[in-house]
Amino acid sequence: MKELERLKFIKSRSADEVNPSKVKERESRRQRANITKGSYGERLQQAGIPLPAFVWVAGVSGGAFFLMTSLTKFIGPVVGFPVAFCFLYYLLSIYVTARAEKRRRQVVPQLPGFIDTLAASLATGYNMESAIEHATNSLPEGILKREFMHVVRMVNKKMTLDESFAYLMRRIAGQEIVSLIITLRLFHGMGGRVLTPFKRLGYKMREQQSVLERASRDLVGTKQAFNIIFFLSVTAPIFLLVSEPSYILDAFKHPILKYVMQGCMVIQVICLLVFKRFTTLRV
Repeated sequence: MKELERLKFIKSRSADEVNPSKVKERESRRQRANITKGSYGERLQQAGIPLPAFVWVAGVSGGAFFLMTSLTKFIGPVVGFPVAFCFLYYLLSIYVTARAEKRRRQVVPQLPGFIDTLAASLATGYNMESAIEHATNSLPEGILKREFMHVVRMVNKKMTLDESFAYLMRRIAGQEIVSLIITLRLFHGMGGRVLTPFKRLGYKMREQQSVLERASRDLVGTKQAFNIIFFLSVTAPIFLLVSEPSYILDAFKHPILKYVMQGCMVIQVICLLVFKRFTTLRV
């Protein structure tokens, strides 16, 4: 009799764990993981910015408004409005893209080793979930390992591989992760026997890594030259203001020269913005 009651108790506990609260918690995890593809929230995730899209946009907009009012008050509207717009555009677009590309450049060098370990694990008889966990544990500390650890935890919490892969593609920008996910799905579609796609992908990833390294080296000299020119264009007026303050102050009080000075400041900011935009590396 006691044994029968114990079995009923265990059965009722397992039913409670499976049904209402656990299912609801699992669904909430799915909703958090599946941000709409192509949305601004996805771009923020790929940039590693752990904020909802509306919070980031509201914060940047508030900062731009404060900057606009301050510059308009102390310098003039010719500076205030364009600089605030450049600030807004930089943080909402260029900065987010640059951070996403930086994360991608940190991930690409680790992908060939991950693919080799994954293929070796699958060849020795691991199932897909165990092979991914084994390959993840072999990675050095970094962005790729952290993101794949999220995938492993999601699979362990009974989310499907497709949902976990979709989450990963929304966290790391670039065609490399997309190619890896397609190869994993292709391996599943072939019955889990053909490892040739992994070898080809590993070769392609190594080529991609060398292309990224060459492009980064080519940009170093250009960035250094621009930084020196921009530094001199900013420090020269400051040096003149310290040595001959009346010269600069009189220019800002002149009815025509003050607009010329403000226009020059706006041009400097726009040049910096354009340079940052065109040196955001995309290969």
